[in-house]
Amino acid sequence: MTAENIAAFAFRAQSSAGEAVTGTINAGSVDQASQQLHALHLRAIELDPVRSEPPRTRPLTGDDFQAFNMQLAHLATAGLPVEKSLRLIAQDMRTGALAQSVNQVASDLESGRTLTEAFAKHASQFPPLYSELVNAGIRSGNLSGMLLSLGRHLDLIKRLRGMLWRATSYPIMVMVSLLLVVSFLGIFVLPQFKQIFHDFRVELPLITRLVMGISDFLVSYWPILLGVILVAFVGLPLLLRLQSAMVQQRVREALLLPIPIIGPAMRRNLLARWCDALKLGVEAGMDLPAAIAMAGQAIGSPRLIADGSILADAINAGQPMAETLKTRLIPPTVTTVLTMAARNNDLPSGLNTLSVMFQQQAEMQVAMIPTVLTPILIVLIACVVGLVVMAMFAPMIALIQSVSGPMK
Repeated sequence: MTAENIAAFAFRAQSSAGEAVTGTINAGSVDQASQQLHALHLRAIELDPVRSEPPRTRPLTGDDFQAFNMQLAHLATAGLPVEKSLRLIAQDMRTGALAQSVNQVASDLESGRTLTEAFAKHASQFPPLYSELVNAGIRSGNLSGMLLSLGRHLDLIKRLRGMLWRATSYPIMVMVSLLLVVSFLGIFVLPQFKQIFHDFRVELPLITRLVMGISDFLVSYWPILLGVILVAFVGLPLLLRLQSAMVQQRVREALLLPIPIIGPAMRRNLLARWCDALKLGVEAGMDLPAAIAMAGQAIGSPRLIADGSILADAINAGQPMAETLKTRLIPPTVTTVLTMAARNNDLPSGLNTLSVMFQQQAEMQVAMIPTVLTPILIVLIACVVGLVVMAMFAPMIALIQSVSGPMK
């Protein structure tokens, strides 16, 4: 009898002395539960299975998953069995949702499931393809090395994403602040000046009429503009959250990759992570086409998945990758290095070189973002402020001249 065949039964019984006894008992069936009660000198009156909903668990992501993976790697290095390591990790976590996720996998292993089956059963709690990588590490006899390499890969992803966010967050906040200031001036301040100029019957210069036209537009259509902004920055993100991760990534790539400066940085970021994930699969003992498919799924980029499918088809057909393939995101450099490394039977080294190269290029591109955008934003702010100041002072100068002219 396995652990998953055992169920809980609620019972109401009577002791040999005639006392009422209630509680729960674990057994494989109603008959076995009744026999256990009889062995305890209890006469079963009512015996019903307890129907309980499975505990709700949340996915292991981000820092939680990194901590879990590194703990499992170090315990595997110490020689502990996987199920025992999972039990210890669950005890260390001391948090309900995370501990339940890990305990469920350990229970499945103890009940006779394979490691791949146990992780696949709880795929919603763990990142995609994690079970395949762990299983590959067990097959190769180097589970600890595989987990440590995976931990290093996760650190790479976190570092590159953090760099990209830090580089773009300041320009984004400056642009948002500028738009808010311009909107406030256009809706609340400039209409007051327009009324003053109208009362003095001053003929407005072209630059003032232009700025006042923008102000009139904002005053008339600000509810529509606010609705568009809310849909763009609140509605669409909420809608994307309801979609699959692949759809979310497809939208991000379609919107960000064409943008100058940011697009190249993101492209090299994806390539660095893809090469590192591909190296991880090759080191796990996967053949190159399988490792390519795994790397694309691990990164979650639709374009890399499509390019990887082209590479895998060429490899399976025996075609030269470096000469005939046309991919959207993977450059010829990658296919050339893969071809040479495969001939020299040194794929991990070649992939490591590619990963480091794209990491360095991504870092250089990310470093360029504030260097290029900051001067552009400063010039833009100066132009906006100068335009508003000139638009406000030009009628005043004309008014002063008209008043002072007769006195001369």
